[in-house]
Amino acid sequence: MSEPYLFFSQRLDVLYQTLSKLLFREGSSPFLRRVIIVPSQAIKSWLFMRMASDKEIGIAAGVDVLYLSHMLRKMDEQNYASPRKKTQKTQAPSHELSLFLEVCIREMFKSRQNLPVEQQKQWQVLWNHLKVDDQDQWSRRSERRLLDLCSKLPQLFSEYSLHDRDMIESWKDQTTLGWQEQLYLKAFAKNSPYISSGDELHQMFEIGTENMEIHVFGSGLISQMQHQFFCQLSRKIPIYYYLLSPCQHFWTDFKSDRERRNIRLFLKKQGSVEEEQEHLDEYMQDNHPLLANMGRVGRECFAMLEQGENEYTGLYPLPQWVEKLPQYQEYLQEELYIEHSHASPNMLEVLKTDMLLLRKPEKDEPITFSTEDNSIQIHQASSRLRETQIIYNQIMGMIADYQNDENPIKPSDILVMMPEPKEYEACIRTVFGDDASQLAFRMLDVPFVRRSLLWKGFSQLIEMCSGRWDVSSLLQLFEFPAFQRRHRINMDDVESLRVWIDDTGIRWGFDQEQRDEALKRDHCQNEMVDRSGRATWAKGIERLLLGLSMICDDEDNEEIQAMQTLPSHQIDFLHSEFLSKVLEIMSSLKRDLMPLSNNTEMTMEAWGAYLQCILEAYFTAESNDEDDDYRILFNQMGYLGNISDPIKDKTFTFPSAMKMLEALLGKESMGGFDGQHHAIRFASLIAMRTLPYRVIVLMGMQDGKFPRPQDHTALNLLQGRKTESYIPQISDEDRYLFLESIFAAEECLILSYHATPLDDPQDVQPSLAVTELLSYLDRAYAYEGGQKISEIVQIIHPALPFDRRYFDPEFPRLRSFLQGQNKACQAMEEDKCQQKAFLTQLFQKTRKSTSEVVHTSPSTIDIKELTQSLRDPLKYYCQSTFGIYLDEDEGLKNEEDFTISPLNCAIMRRRLLRQDRSDLMAIEELKGKLPLGLFGDVAWSRVHDEVLSWRMNLNDFAVSPNEIFDIELSLQCQEANYITKDCLQVPAPTCVVDRDNIVKITGRIQHVSPQGLIVFGRGKLDDTIKNWAQYLALSSLRKDGIINTSQNMLWVEIGKIFENEWEDSEMIFQHLIRYHLKCRHSPSPLLPTMIESIWKANEDETRDKMRQQKGGLWTNYAHNYLDWVRRGEDTPFLNENVNAWKKGSQSLFDPILEAWFPKLYSQSGAAS
Repeated sequence: MSEPYLFFSQRLDVLYQTLSKLLFREGSSPFLRRVIIVPSQAIKSWLFMRMASDKEIGIAAGVDVLYLSHMLRKMDEQNYASPRKKTQKTQAPSHELSLFLEVCIREMFKSRQNLPVEQQKQWQVLWNHLKVDDQDQWSRRSERRLLDLCSKLPQLFSEYSLHDRDMIESWKDQTTLGWQEQLYLKAFAKNSPYISSGDELHQMFEIGTENMEIHVFGSGLISQMQHQFFCQLSRKIPIYYYLLSPCQHFWTDFKSDRERRNIRLFLKKQGSVEEEQEHLDEYMQDNHPLLANMGRVGRECFAMLEQGENEYTGLYPLPQWVEKLPQYQEYLQEELYIEHSHASPNMLEVLKTDMLLLRKPEKDEPITFSTEDNSIQIHQASSRLRETQIIYNQIMGMIADYQNDENPIKPSDILVMMPEPKEYEACIRTVFGDDASQLAFRMLDVPFVRRSLLWKGFSQLIEMCSGRWDVSSLLQLFEFPAFQRRHRINMDDVESLRVWIDDTGIRWGFDQEQRDEALKRDHCQNEMVDRSGRATWAKGIERLLLGLSMICDDEDNEEIQAMQTLPSHQIDFLHSEFLSKVLEIMSSLKRDLMPLSNNTEMTMEAWGAYLQCILEAYFTAESNDEDDDYRILFNQMGYLGNISDPIKDKTFTFPSAMKMLEALLGKESMGGFDGQHHAIRFASLIAMRTLPYRVIVLMGMQDGKFPRPQDHTALNLLQGRKTESYIPQISDEDRYLFLESIFAAEECLILSYHATPLDDPQDVQPSLAVTELLSYLDRAYAYEGGQKISEIVQIIHPALPFDRRYFDPEFPRLRSFLQGQNKACQAMEEDKCQQKAFLTQLFQKTRKSTSEVVHTSPSTIDIKELTQSLRDPLKYYCQSTFGIYLDEDEGLKNEEDFTISPLNCAIMRRRLLRQDRSDLMAIEELKGKLPLGLFGDVAWSRVHDEVLSWRMNLNDFAVSPNEIFDIELSLQCQEANYITKDCLQVPAPTCVVDRDNIVKITGRIQHVSPQGLIVFGRGKLDDTIKNWAQYLALSSLRKDGIINTSQNMLWVEIGKIFENEWEDSEMIFQHLIRYHLKCRHSPSPLLPTMIESIWKANEDETRDKMRQQKGGLWTNYAHNYLDWVRRGEDTPFLNENVNAWKKGSQSLFDPILEAWFPKLYSQSGAAS
């Protein structure tokens, strides 16, 4: 045999049957060495499973399966075939070649001054790209660019050697070469231990034994150099190809629409006659559009094989029904491979048969199908999550439809693939991993670095300690289970640490020295201007230790000035053990991880041992999965030193070691097709993954995502060159994968796509491959009722999973198996029937009557809660009733503030108003409440100036700051007495809500003076309402004779006094309590900012107020709770609502308007 023998088929199982018969044919020697070469792990696993279940094979002894990418090394090791010229050169793994190239570039940089002028110019291009200066020290940015470059070059070098050897040979004769050409020649020079992929295949090989045969199975694409290698071996031993082909005819002269357009443009430029162009175009159009537009990868491979003299056999089985359809009669040949079956044709089988026989649908009547044909489905979703839910429903529906068949569909019969699995991983685990899910699933091709929680914790530790030591990074590290087990801490400890960080104001930096180092490394050459060490871990821990050892009040001026550190009040001796652990962990991290940040250089072997020590010191595995991850990570760290001699003794910085470790771990993925035989498999859409499955699902088929865009890089020297062999583009590969998926799906093909967050769901478009498929289906087929195929096959799904159409028999293609969605649909439909306008009255009707609300009220109410229900009734309702806390908290910060936060600013001003002390600024600085440096001085000066003007107003009120005190309303108190010099404790006042219910008011009334209640604000209606609860509580105490203060509101910011005496203050207070109790059970629209417009019954003004508080990107005064309660509705039904709201609030706010806002009171018509 002088050339490999070829077997072609559109089905992998048919190729397997041929392989099994040929492997163990009668008369073959039992000592024959049978080598099967496969392109991927998926094909290998599938092949072993078929052999294990094949009764005709029995025991498959004497079979060796090798991967196409590693076949030369394995064949040499097992003496199947070896190069004639023995050499110590090996094909280096990409991560090792990256290290070699990094060493070469660094050495070239050091000796750059000694290079000839022309070479200096060539290398200067690289130095400019890397952003390196004339200093020998590399910046972190330059290091990152260098490592990124070195990780890309091995793949480019492999393509050069495989596809354009002439270009490489021309370099050897040139005197002046670019930096990339010089690197290539140095990497694969005679004295180099490495050999390129092309050179390895180009060697002359000797057969170790002629008692051997090679079977190349399941490969959809064989490169020209691989084919030449097999042709070389076929002169001595038999070699067989088993190739997937979608067409039984020769189709290598087909041209895609783009290729035809380019040919026409070329002929037009050459001045070709119009008639000749038309004839050529007519000839090129005589093809199958799907094969022409999607099959270029296969066409190029088969065109290469046609150049030889290979013998071949076509194995293209056809279904039995093909003989009965008149549309196929002229395409049937005398010798047919007909499979006997009683199955009726479905759209998917007919589509595959069309491509197999090259049927031209425009010449025949369309083939008709029943509308119940679901063999091809295309689903459009509004989001990625909805797309995943839709696929779950379709799979569940298909399993339910086939459950009573002789051969039911099982989860293991289903393969789901997507171009970017990373984007779908969270959605898949959410939907298929839910407790209510009825489907087992398995994620394939998930890299170790993405699936391992241990690795995430380890990388978090590395990033934190080689970075800025910010609080978020450290808290995340403390939250990892493996880290917690190693140090015997729990989540309660982590929450305590979070409280300490907030109290001590820690932001970033281990200490002042580490901060300076980080700034010099990442930003500038200067140190921080502020030298106090505030907001660092060292200063924060010092405050915590002082909090354990002493109690220091803010007024203790001398002690504070002596310490220059304020003790923390958030720690006690119960936390001492955990604080000691934090100290120990922080100290050891600073000590052990010093080599990561000081540019220490070590050999790869030393780095591996160092990282193993770090892993053992800070992490412990517990579960079986963690044990496996721990073992994998520990072993791969040890493999860092397994590199060739030229770089084995070279030293590297830590980023290089980390890059290599990530490359080694990238090979560890859940990629096999074994285990969990009854689970749905989710996998990447990659070459040779499209194995035969009864159901194949392709997700993420939207335009712009599939086919995946080509990553054009200026580094690729092959761009613009006509190479010796075809180099497939990513888009061409994806199109061929789409074609392979059609043939791999045995019974059903499901395609889905979704809108992106920035898209309008109505405008989202499917991939061009899906559009081409739909176009062909519309031209070639029709439904029995006359509908177009695309109108039925393509389904646009509702945005909500509980839309009523999923449960309506009139929409049979919309189905839902998600638990609870049917009940949600029923509830939504009931709400639609009973739907009311937003807050039609002051309070929505609830299941409880007003009397029930009052009778079930608490016996005590905190004055703080009363104030909250007036300040923001919607927020109070959501938080107190449902525990809904919308995201308003900024959380811990990693950076210092340049201004004082509004909350801290208010606290400082009120404290400064009551305490005339010169050291308050120093105290606030020690607490970490002021910005650093000059920003802190400016902020404090502004606060101080504002308070000075307030003091002048107090003087006008005849109030001294020393006379301001708080009143504590206590249940245990029997008579008024001062518990501190500025806090008066009094018995809690009572309020009779009705004859059977008495409520006591507890809490604290702040800022009371002999002249009345001191309040803050501009004296407007909304400010008055916010302080109304404290004012009424103070009036109640005054009326009971407990205190003797004036019944005034003292507006300290504007210097005004609101004074009045209400005889019915008890009734007013009672109305307030009732309002508060109702706010617990129903939302109230009476926001202080809207009261004035509601009181005027001004619909337009109320609408504007509500719109101003609507959340959005450009909204400064967004009210999150108002936005949430309204569900995005734009001020509905205001015509009916405003008057109802006003009427319901009159008893509550009439006294305020009548006494203090008479103009508004008269405008509203309430005075009459």
